Amino acid sequence: MPDGRATSLSIEAALALLPRHVREPARSTPVLQEKDVVVSGGGMAGVAAAVSAARCGADVLLIERYGFLGGMATAAFVDTIPPVAKGIGTEFESRIRELGAISTEKGFWASWDPEAIKRACFEIIEDAGVELLLHSYVAGVLVEGSTLTGVLVESKSGRAAVMGKLQYRRWGMGD
Repeated sequence: MPDGRATSLSIEAALALLPRHVREPARSTPVLQEKDVVVSGGGMAGVAAAVSAARCGADVLLIERYGFLGGMATAAFVDTIPPVAKGIGTEFESRIRELGAISTEKGFWASWDPEAIKRACFEIIEDAGVELLLHSYVAGVLVEGSTLTGVLVESKSGRAAVMGKLQYRRWGMGD
């Protein structure tokens, strides 16, 4: 390519440009739990999805990589919470108002206390009967045919599978 023209490489040549790889041995992964609904990500949308499913009678597990809920609104104080007219959002707003942790300006949330949002999320989750798995990262998915059947979770305890009849993945990062 010294003259600036693109050239094609064989797969072998392209792989040779990449860092070395190791082959991992095959393993058997234990199934940690089986639930009706598995929600991956404890941000505002994940909390709402988990609570909604639990209130409809589902056995729900919410998996969150950090030790708290609320997503970017609590992790980085990012304004991700719009004003809401009804539903879980209204209930959530009422809870943080009761804690004196929100102020509004022209109908929009002007400021809030991230710690109060964490508390409100935990309270709503607990009241709905949602089970939490914190400090756990969803590392992969399990698929049978074209159906998502579970997720692979990693934590300090190791790797495990969580099986679910319905999976809901909601990560603000989109990865």
